[in-house]
Amino acid sequence: MHIQVHRRLRALRRFRALVTANASEDVEMAEASNAAESDAEGEDDGSDVEDGDKPMAAEPVAMKPFNFDPPSSPISMANLRNLFMPLFEHWVMSTNRSVSADLAYEAVQTIGALGAVMPWSMYNSTLRKYLGVIKKTPNLEKRLLRLVLALLDNFHFDVRNVQVDAFGHVLAKSADQNLDEEGEEDEENAAKELQAERIHESLVRSLIPELKRKIGSSDEDAMVLRAPVAMAVIRLLTILPEQTKNLQLPGVLTNICNMLRAKSLSARSATRDTLMRIAKFLGASYFGFIVKELS
Repeated sequence: MHIQVHRRLRALRRFRALVTANASEDVEMAEASNAAESDAEGEDDGSDVEDGDKPMAAEPVAMKPFNFDPPSSPISMANLRNLFMPLFEHWVMSTNRSVSADLAYEAVQTIGALGAVMPWSMYNSTLRKYLGVIKKTPNLEKRLLRLVLALLDNFHFDVRNVQVDAFGHVLAKSADQNLDEEGEEDEENAAKELQAERIHESLVRSLIPELKRKIGSSDEDAMVLRAPVAMAVIRLLTILPEQTKNLQLPGVLTNICNMLRAKSLSARSATRDTLMRIAKFLGASYFGFIVKELS
C-alpha cells in the first residue's frame, strides 16, 4: 500500500481514538465557538495496514487527552465543521480509484465517531445531509448507508425524560413552573429540558419517518443494504420516552416483517437476520407481536 495512504489511515484511526475517548457528556448544550487550534502529533509506530474493506482496530494513541467542550478544547466545533468534516467527506464521497476502500471505511467510521461530540444542530444537519445525498448518488448508497448507521450508533442525546401525552405529543409546561431568581442551575436544567423536547419533536416528526421510508422501500435490490437501517431505528426508538416508543415501534416492526415477502432470496435472508437481532434486542415483551405479524 502507498505510504501516503498508510499515513492517512493511521492519522484517521488516531483522530477517531481521540474523539471516542474524549466525548463530552454535555456536548449537546455546547455552541460552536472559535477556540484556538492545536496540532497533536503522535509518533510513527510503523504498524501494518490490512487490505480490503474490513474494520481495523485503532492504533494506540500517545497523545494528551482533551474534550471537545468549546471553552477548553484546542479543536472547536467550528473547526470540526469547516475543516475536518469536509476533508473526511472527500474520502467518503470520492469515486476515484486512488482512494482505497480502507481509507473510505476509516473516513466513514471517523465521521460516525464525531457524531458523539456534535451538538444537536450539527448532528441533525449532518445526518439529514447524508440521507439526502443517498438519493442523488446511488453508486455510493452502500457506503453512505454505513455512514448514516455510524452516526445513528453515536446518537448521544438524552430524551428519555421528555413528558409526552398518549399521542406522543410533548406536554406543555405549566405557567407556575417559574425559575428562581438566583437559580443558575435551574436555568441550565430548563435549557436542557427545552433542548430535549426540541430533539424529540425533530425525531418524531422528521428523522424517524424518513428512516421508516428507507426501510419500507419496495426496491428489493436495496433491501439487502437497507435491512441494517431497521436495527438502527429500533435502537433509536428504545431511547425515546416509553409512550413514544410504544406508538412508533409496532409500525417499524410491521414494515420489517413485510420485507420477508420479497422475491429476492438475498433480501429475505438479510431481513431474517435483522429480525432475529431485533427480537433478541427487544426481548420477550415484543416477541408475541413479531410472531403475530409473521403469521
